[in-house]
Amino acid sequence: LVIGPSRSGKTTLLREIASFLASEYHQVIVIDTRNEIAGEGEVPHRSIGRARRMKVASEQIREMAEAAKNHAPHCIIIDEV
Repeated sequence: LVIGPSRSGKTTLLREIASFLASEYHQVIVIDTRNEIAGEGEVPHRSIGRARRMKVASEQIREMAEAAKNHAPHCIIIDEV
């Protein structure tokens, strides 16, 4: 859990964590509700390294459940739960 005031680097820290863990474990999923971690484009921003991104189309909880059931990640990173 990362808590801090606005513009203190929380999302940047999550990107770095995603990149590091993906380089070690290869099964990292980023649930990107507002496209702040991996960007809005079709190709995720290179700052998350080898982590996989799931864009949230409807409900965040459904995307989290799908990630856990279908992708067998070692780690799920979520911004703004």
